[in-house]
Amino acid sequence: MVVQTNRFGKFIRSKCFAVLFFVGLFFANWFTYREICSAFYDTGRHAPGLWLLFLMLSILIFYEVVRNTTSTFPGKKWMLRLGGLYVSFFLYWFLSLLLFHLLALIIDRIAPYGPWEILGFYLAFLFALVLFLYGLIHSRTVVPVHYTVQAGKGDHTCRIVLLSDVHPGIYNGAKHIGKVVDAVNAAQPDLVVIAGDLFDGPHAQAYFDSKAAAAQLGRIQSRNGVVFAAGNHDPATTDPDFRSFLRACNISMLNDCGMILDPLIVLGRNDALSVCEPDRRRPLSLIASGYPHYRPLIVVDHNPLGIDEAAAYGADLVLCGHTHRGQMFPVTLFTQWAYGTKRFWGQHRFGQTYAIVSAGCGVFQLPIRLGTDNEVVSIDLVY
Repeated sequence: MVVQTNRFGKFIRSKCFAVLFFVGLFFANWFTYREICSAFYDTGRHAPGLWLLFLMLSILIFYEVVRNTTSTFPGKKWMLRLGGLYVSFFLYWFLSLLLFHLLALIIDRIAPYGPWEILGFYLAFLFALVLFLYGLIHSRTVVPVHYTVQAGKGDHTCRIVLLSDVHPGIYNGAKHIGKVVDAVNAAQPDLVVIAGDLFDGPHAQAYFDSKAAAAQLGRIQSRNGVVFAAGNHDPATTDPDFRSFLRACNISMLNDCGMILDPLIVLGRNDALSVCEPDRRRPLSLIASGYPHYRPLIVVDHNPLGIDEAAAYGADLVLCGHTHRGQMFPVTLFTQWAYGTKRFWGQHRFGQTYAIVSAGCGVFQLPIRLGTDNEVVSIDLVY
């Protein structure tokens, strides 16, 4: 059983939203182009022709085409890096232009004939640049987050560290993974859980040093080892290269199966929306059959849409990722609307079941984080 997202979540996956998105993208480029032309005019210079608008649109289209190709041709990594930087800055420049254009109109009503429009243009550029640079720098940091979960009436404690959405590939490499591992080891875990998207797509190994990344992940110090449940961006769980990478990292994959890690039962789910193996997700009751019910039961499920099934079965704790908490404002708002507050991010209760959704510890698609953090989540499970 997989709970679907709400109406807004279904809408953003529809063709109608795709059409509206591209209409909005054209408007953003047209509005930015008009603001540039207005700034040139206000400073007594000739405004650029329509070639600038076509160039701006062409860069975005070219970036999307390259990003969606499966080929790993030479230079693709740098094209995507440069394109990601441009798209990130353009997003905040457009939003800043809207904001400061509105402010200029309001101020002009109060104090007319001032240079408010041209001043707003330059302030918007500066504001967008500051946000962009902060988001770029912040995407390289790792922040520890801590929760406590009471799964019983005892006084025993197990320290679990949750990672998700590492996404090594275009933007995240061995150096960033090293920072994540340092934060994991600082938490002194009894068990480390990776809730999916350990890779940024089936061809991710073409864009980062997988041997160096495996060496970093192999440094994780955990009394009960490291377990992993695949996400929608990971290669197929049967992929021999992927399995070889996991063995090199000393990571145990739970592909719709479980294991007893005294005193815990840990069940790993195959991703609910995986494009690699969409038909191999079995009912949780079938996976959990045969395990004793008196132990704390932990379900690792990349996508939080499966939380309700685990809660209905009686799991003590569900560990998820996938949402990135939206990664960057204002995408954070749309992500929260799509998943709902309880499946968007953080710790929440579903009946007697606790669920924790991580914001992930790597960036995806764009190289910035704004309004969210790369998280290494430590959980004290009291049972």
